[in-house]
Amino acid sequence: MQKTEHNQTARKGRILIVEDDKAVGQTLYRILSRDHSVSLMSDPAEVLNTFKADQFDIALIDLGLPGLPGDQLRDKIKNHDPNITTILITGWEMDETNPRRQNFDFYIQKPFADLKNLQEIIAEGIKLRDTKANA
Repeated sequence: MQKTEHNQTARKGRILIVEDDKAVGQTLYRILSRDHSVSLMSDPAEVLNTFKADQFDIALIDLGLPGLPGDQLRDKIKNHDPNITTILITGWEMDETNPRRQNFDFYIQKPFADLKNLQEIIAEGIKLRDTKANA
């Protein structure tokens, strides 16, 4: 279990990573699979064909995906599972007012310079999922 900055423990999460850059996807997979159950996919069409509600707690979604941009994939995933926590991961700098960023619960800028911050966001995302599911 992970500790957040507020010293609360997060449970093991079920995380979907949607990233077309193989190196980035594998890095995230290695980091997160130490403490969580992680699935890695690169094709938005494959994600939509296999996605089921309550299958994942968190979806980390790259913005620049082939065939379907990450923000549109996020919308389709949310239609199937409104409680899932979504995290935008992108190399593009986006301020908080950017409409492509606004519908995500969290935003992480690539490259991932602060792994502790990544782990804290994952812990907060799991808590957010649990809060939504229990509301």
